[in-house]
Parts: sequence; structure tokens; C-alpha cells
Amino acid sequence: MKIHEYEDYLVKVSKEIMKYLIKMGLSEADAKDISQDVFVKLLELDTVIPYDKLRAWMYQVAIRTSIDKHRRRQTYDRILQERYLSLESWQLEQTEPDDLLQALEGLTSYEQTILMMKYDQQFQIKEMALILNLSEGKIKTDLYRARQTLKQQLKEK
Repeated sequence: MKIHEYEDYLVKVSKEIMKYLIKMGLSEADAKDISQDVFVKLLELDTVIPYDKLRAWMYQVAIRTSIDKHRRRQTYDRILQERYLSLESWQLEQTEPDDLLQALEGLTSYEQTILMMKYDQQFQIKEMALILNLSEGKIKTDLYRARQTLKQQLKEK
């Protein structure tokens, strides 16, 4: 078998796997990520998988990877529920949007900026530190203080 035929076969199976994962309920982005992970694992193998067993191996890796991703997401959601969403003082569901806007206006422009970068634009701490030219520790501390100030302002309303 020539290398071009082998590559075409891998691409074909990869597309099949993506369709299968989407049909099983995963988002298109997750299906693409898992398909890419299958290729990475294939490249990292020390052994060569025979052509007739390659398709089954790829499906098996894709299914296991999707299960692992699902378990990680469940664990992450559980941790969020336990650590952050159970706090009585920080429940935005009970806060009116106008109250939140007024509370945000009571913050400094720097505090508003870092809160918007973190929660609206979903930047990572590392990215925020690079953009603002500050240390990660300073960003974390300032975010904590800004959240505390925002909580206090919301309590006063």
C-alpha cells in the first residue's frame, strides 16, 4: 500500500469517527478534538498497527477519549458546584441585571477591565498577565479583590 492511499484511508476513518461522535451527542468541536487526539496517539505509538486493524483501533481510542473527556467534565462541574455555586453570597441568578451593572459601575476601570476579561471574554490568567504586563499573582489577587468588592456592592443593593 502506498503512503497516499494510507493517508486517504486515515482521513476517511477520521471523518467517520467525527460523524459517529456527533451522532452520539458530542459537539462538533469536541468531535474534531477527539479525532485529532486519535491521530496524535497514532503518531506516538511505538508499534505499527496492521492495516486491517487500524479502523477498529481508531474507533476504540476515540470512544475511550470521549468517555475520559466526559468524566473530566463531570468532575469539573461537581467541583464547581461544591466550591463556588453553593456560596450563598455569590448567586447572580437572584441578582437583577440592572443591579449588576450598577455594581460594576461602582468599581474602578481596572477592576472592571479584569473582570470583563476573565468572565466576559474568558481569558486565562496567563493571557491576562501578558496583555496587562503584570504578574499572574497580581492578576489573581486583583481578581479576588474585585470580586469581593462586587459582592459587597451587590449586598448593599
